[in-house]
Amino acid sequence: MSLDDTFDRMRVFSAALERFDEALRGSMATLAERHAEVEGLWQDAFARDYAAAWAPLAEGLQRWALHEGPEYREFVTMKLRALAVYLEDSR
Repeated sequence: MSLDDTFDRMRVFSAALERFDEALRGSMATLAERHAEVEGLWQDAFARDYAAAWAPLAEGLQRWALHEGPEYREFVTMKLRALAVYLEDSR
């Protein structure tokens, strides 16, 4: 695979990653709204089990959305810029 192909695939990946992160943020906001709507209505043993299972997943999603996702997107962007400069200079 050539560096031009790699650059094109990285651009496609970068755009897909941005769409994924955007969809994830939207889904998390909607889910948080739904949780808030039923929180006071649902207080049985299943609700406690659900909350215990949900907490680690929610923490991971939040960590990705607020920290890891933006850092990874910046890393990919930095690599794309460096590759673009290299490809321009080699032409």
